[in-house]
Amino acid sequence: MDKMPSDPSERLRKAETKDDRNKKSMDKTPSDPSEGLGEPETKDDKVMDKTPFDPEGEFDTAKFYLALEEYDTAHDIAEKILAHNNSDKKAGELANESLYRKGMLLGRQEQYAHAIEIFNKIPEYPGVKEAISEFEQTRKNKAQEHYRQGVRYFVDENILWMRNWRMLWKNGKRLWNLILNIRMRKKK
Repeated sequence: MDKMPSDPSERLRKAETKDDRNKKSMDKTPSDPSEGLGEPETKDDKVMDKTPFDPEGEFDTAKFYLALEEYDTAHDIAEKILAHNNSDKKAGELANESLYRKGMLLGRQEQYAHAIEIFNKIPEYPGVKEAISEFEQTRKNKAQEHYRQGVRYFVDENILWMRNWRMLWKNGKRLWNLILNIRMRKKK
């Protein structure tokens, strides 16, 4: 039996070549219709995976994806490890770390609501409470600034319209015709 390589990139390369072999074997059509049509090995109505589950190798792969900033993939692998062994503390810490890093990334991308939603999944992780309060304060400040900009825009538009209206009133019909001509040229 092959020993699982410890290097995650080597494991990925080996898995890719195994997938390529499976695809090639599936592309071949058997000459005899009954050839290759065996029943899959089952246990309790589930198809058995012939490769044994290697938690250490999976953990290394998850750390590899965490280093690549592939936080969703790292979290999924850590959850897979936890599904096999719920008491694995390293996998639990890795799952929490990947969620924390993803939340911080979303915060840097100014997606504060989504970041807070992720942080609420890991409330006891160090630094999460501070990050949540910081992101909520930042959201509040941005909302206030957005509101102020909207008010300024509305007020400035009204002032500009009033100036234009006064100018039209003073100069009468001549200016009004000039504006209408300009608008008609823009439409063409």
